[in-house]
Amino acid sequence: MYDILQLNDMLVPELRDLAERMGIPGFKKMAKQELIHQILDRQGSRVLYSKRFRRSY
Repeated sequence: MYDILQLNDMLVPELRDLAERMGIPGFKKMAKQELIHQILDRQGSRVLYSKRFRRSY
């Protein structure tokens, strides 16, 4: 997972590659800050999903 500082240090092509791998729609037309926010949102969704469905044994 990436934090906002790491994402800000990335170049737009790197962010687009990451967004593509994460399945973010419309990433090709997004500006850098929008890419960063979408990536952070997507990471947050994954964390919530994994915590919600984690089983305790």
